[in-house]
Formats: sequence, C-alpha cells, structure tokens
Amino acid sequence: MKKGIVFGILFLVIVLALIFVLQKTEFAGVDIPIEDSARLFHTTKLDNGLTITVKEIHTLPLVTIQFWVKTGSINENDANRGIAHVFEHIWFKGTPSQPAGSFDRMVSSYGGKVNAMTAQDYTAFHVTVPSEKFKETLKLMADLFKNQLFDPVEIEKEKLVILEEQKMIQNEPSMFADENFGLLLAENHPYRHPILGYTETISATTPESIKAFYEEWYVPNNMNLVVIGDVDKDIVAKEAQIRFGRMESKDLPVVILPDEPLQAGIKYETKTRKGLGNSYAALGYKTIGFQDDDWYVLRVLTQILDGSENSRIQKNVKTDKELISSSETYFTPLKDFGAIETLLVFDPLLEDEVIKAVLEEYNKLKKERVSNAELESAKKQLFAGYAQDQEELFQQGSSIGRWWAAGKFSRQPYYLEDIDKVSKDDILNVAKKYFRQPIIFVLRPE
Repeated sequence: MKKGIVFGILFLVIVLALIFVLQKTEFAGVDIPIEDSARLFHTTKLDNGLTITVKEIHTLPLVTIQFWVKTGSINENDANRGIAHVFEHIWFKGTPSQPAGSFDRMVSSYGGKVNAMTAQDYTAFHVTVPSEKFKETLKLMADLFKNQLFDPVEIEKEKLVILEEQKMIQNEPSMFADENFGLLLAENHPYRHPILGYTETISATTPESIKAFYEEWYVPNNMNLVVIGDVDKDIVAKEAQIRFGRMESKDLPVVILPDEPLQAGIKYETKTRKGLGNSYAALGYKTIGFQDDDWYVLRVLTQILDGSENSRIQKNVKTDKELISSSETYFTPLKDFGAIETLLVFDPLLEDEVIKAVLEEYNKLKKERVSNAELESAKKQLFAGYAQDQEELFQQGSSIGRWWAAGKFSRQPYYLEDIDKVSKDDILNVAKKYFRQPIIFVLRPE
C-alpha cells in the first residue's frame, strides 16, 4: 500500500505544506499501542466558540498539541492568493516576549517536533513534546497566536522561501503536471489555485495584508485545539480557558463561491518542455467531497485501482504491458468536491497507448464488479495503513483535525466500520457515476 496521504497533490498541496521540521526529532514515529477505549475523544467548547478535542493515551509520556483553523486557500481572493501559507510561515517568527526562533529552539531542546501545514480548507500548527511540558508549550503557542509581531523583515525572508517553493514546483515535472491537472479540474472554484499562490500575489503581500487576513479568520470560533497523549482532559480544558478564554469570537466573513459549470466533455491538454527524457501525465476525474458517503467507496476503489504492487494499474499497465515507468493514484476528497488522479511517467512514444490503457482500467470498474479477493485485499490494506497511522500521536491528531475541518467530525471514530461496509455493487455504481469525462494533462519533451 502506498504510504501516507498526499495533501492535495491534486491541487498543489503536495509542496512544502510543512514549513519547518526540526532536525532533532527523537519523538517522531514513536509507536503508541491502540486501545479500543482510546479511539473515542472528548470534545468541549469555550464560551468564545473554541473547540477543544482531547484523546487521552497514557502509554508514553508524550503529547501532541495541534491548532486547526478552518481557513485555507479557499478563503483567499485573487489579490492575496497564497496568504494563508504566508501566515503559516510567519507564525513561528516571534512575539514581543518570544524572539524569532526561540520557540523552535525550546521544542528542540525537549527533543520534540514542531511543524505546520496549509491546505485548501484548513491550516494546522502542531507540536509534539514530553507531556510534562504541556502547560509551558501551550502557553507559548497561545502567545504565538495572540501576539504576532508581523515583523516586516521576517515576512520578506519567508516570501523569498515561498517563491523558491513555487520554482521547485515548476521545475519538477510530476508536480507541474499535477498543478495543471488542478487548473483543468475547476474553472472558477478557488480549489483550482495553488496553495502557494502566484509570484505576483506573494510578492505583493505586506504585513498589513497578512494581519488583516489573520484578524478575519484566526478567531476562536473558527479553531479546534486538538490534544492527544498523556494528559488529563480536564486539565487541558482548564489550561485552554486560561490561555484562550479572553479571545473574542467574531462573525466570519461570508464566502461566496462562484458557480462551477458542469464538465461538458473530455479535457485533454498538453505542454512541452526542453530537457525531458520522459513524458509525465496527470489523468483522472472530478468526484465528490468529504461530505458525501461515496468517498468511502472511492477510497476502496482507489486502493484496488492503484494502491499496491498487485493493484490493477501496477499489474496490468506497468508489469504486464510494460507501458509506464511508474504510477501513483490518489483520491482526495476536499470539503466542496474532490478528485481521483493518476500520475504517470512513460516513454513519449507510448502516449496514446498509455492513456488508452489507464482509461481502460478506470472503465473496467464501471463495467464489471471487482472480485471478492480484490475487495477484501483492498480493505485489509486500508485497515493496516490506518492502524499504522494511529501508532503515532501526530497522525491521530491530524486525522481528527481533517475530519473536523471537513465538517464530518462525528464519523471519524467509525472510519474502519464505514470502509468495511463498502460492497462490490457500491464500487460498480460509484464508478458509473463519476468516471464519465476524463481530465488529462500531459507534459511532453520538446
């Protein structure tokens, strides 16, 4: 099974959503045994609307503290594309009582890990430290949220970093193909825009514009404090009240999304680039988002299609027909809609054969039922992947945060049960529903 989730490889979240990882990470990847009682979490809210989610796991003296904000690139406009990602970068850059870099050094001194990520529908900031450092760390994280300096010097430094990230995307063929797939996927919806923004919008960002964006969206009634590990839920709630109870809630701006026309036919676009030895393609279909229960079916379907060495594309197109060098298929359900996308690398002379063969594998799924063996194998692989993710505190918090941001918070503990309900008929019907007009982007050698 492919490891990990691509944070919007469909829409450019693949790139450096994580802005800074400390080199000293003794606590990264620590195994935390799963207990039946530990899958359930406790939630509460402060009077100002701040959600607090706690899962107590007392196996090891560690805790992950995560702030999830329902704000991402979908909340930007044409003038400030990428500004959520800019704020993610400068969140670490100091307050009147914390010089830039001091928070990172403190966490590093504990052997801990600090990171952040920006997506279409959320931004998240997270730290893993010894549980005895919970109160001190939460105090400093709260300070970073409430007392940002918006230092012009630090902002200019981070803008240069983001511009370099943008260049990396343009120079990496698979990422470039993915970005163009996203542009074809939606015509008007903000999901089509890269999370890193554009050169002109990042360059135009100012301390004043970042602060204005922050003051609009980073308010307690738009946030979830997720705490997982060796803590007591009542102590977490008490500390949250002390650190955030005086923050004022605020009405959030109304987001009016443009109408998105129905896809009338196949979208097939190509570009060329000098110096390439292979062609790179992104092929797939627009699908539903997190809100629709079809997403469980699509998750299983993706695993059957291209989720392991024995999956259909790997076996039939790569191994048997030897048409491609590599493939990776991702299903990413976002809040409003999603997509299934296959990234391919192949000999330029085989383009027609490759596209035909991969589309054939998609089409087979809507013509005949998958086998019992395929269905059961896919489910076992997903169960194993989920169990592996749940061995890390960070991954448990990340799972909760993503489901909360998507508006499907209450179903998160029942993910495995919902996956297990998927049937062969479900896969057949869902494939018929969504695999109609493909979207194809190919980057060819010049």
